[in-house]
Amino acid sequence: MPLARAFARLTRMYYGALTNSLEGVDFDRHFSVLIAIEEGKGLFTQQYVAELLGIDKVSMVRILDVLSKKGLIIRKPNELDRRAHCLEITTKALHVLPKIKNAIRLTNQKALEGLNDNDRELFYSVLEKVTLNLNELPQDKVKVNFKRIKK
Repeated sequence: MPLARAFARLTRMYYGALTNSLEGVDFDRHFSVLIAIEEGKGLFTQQYVAELLGIDKVSMVRILDVLSKKGLIIRKPNELDRRAHCLEITTKALHVLPKIKNAIRLTNQKALEGLNDNDRELFYSVLEKVTLNLNELPQDKVKVNFKRIKK
């Protein structure tokens, strides 16, 4: 069985639980992008966030379009490079980010329940090693789109 099958199942379960706990939030994806933009404090460019999160440029533009239409981010011209845009979160995002971060914290807490500190450290260490190993292989670009299925 491909290792990816277990990871895909885990990812679907994780995002299903996370989005379920965010019922009052009017978007259901791209939480990591929004958090990265917040951490950039208006200094991160689109390209930097894409590289940071391992997202291709075309997908990043689409994600940013969604977040912009939702009123969660704004793009500002980069004063150092007019071809680039810096990203900032809006006041609306400032209100929703604590809910998102809390939902992530609670989902992570539940997912790792029953693991002691050593187990958690080993878990993250193994994930990092698997990532490094796979990073050495030639890869095709693939897209995974986790979108809430309407009931």
